[in-house]
Amino acid sequence: MDMIRFFMEVGNLKKLKRGGWLLDGIKNSETIADHLFRTALMVFILGKNARDVDLLKAIKMALIHDLGESQTGDLIVEDKVKIMREYGNNITEIENLRKENINIGLENDERERIEEVAVKKLTKLSGIDEIYSLWREFEDQKTPEALFVKQIDRLEMALQAMEYESENNDKILEHYFTSKYGAESIMKDPELVKLLRNIMSLRPKK
Repeated sequence: MDMIRFFMEVGNLKKLKRGGWLLDGIKNSETIADHLFRTALMVFILGKNARDVDLLKAIKMALIHDLGESQTGDLIVEDKVKIMREYGNNITEIENLRKENINIGLENDERERIEEVAVKKLTKLSGIDEIYSLWREFEDQKTPEALFVKQIDRLEMALQAMEYESENNDKILEHYFTSKYGAESIMKDPELVKLLRNIMSLRPKK
């Protein structure tokens, strides 16, 4: 166990950019830590009325679900890149993005394997086995908490996409809403569905 090193390692998340926004050419885009913070806050606020959800467990899961990316950088599977192209995105400068610790073109099982190794390393550093168990539970998507946090994860992404569309007149980020990796595809909770619709209603008309 080395708690100081653990906190330093996860501190990398404050510097590492979320890869999808870079692929979309968003300047000054959010870091992974930015995403984790607002996701956890949304879980805390919106989870109070969620059925069968252990709120404390869900908040902790939201905080650690991308923790492994402090070691790997953001991991983007090839299927997501294909979808972005199908939605008309002109993805360029792939090698430059790799220099930003964005790993592009992985298969789904490869992404999970790489991230699992990283989470196990962080779990060992912290001495807290719950970090790995919560991450594993989130990946398996079988419990009420995992399903709820995943929906909030996508909802936060949709909110960020709407904000970036509003800030960048030339950007249409439709795939964050309606593709199979978008928010609509996973939203089941009635309150979250309603909130997503409200977010989408705020998208600028282009």
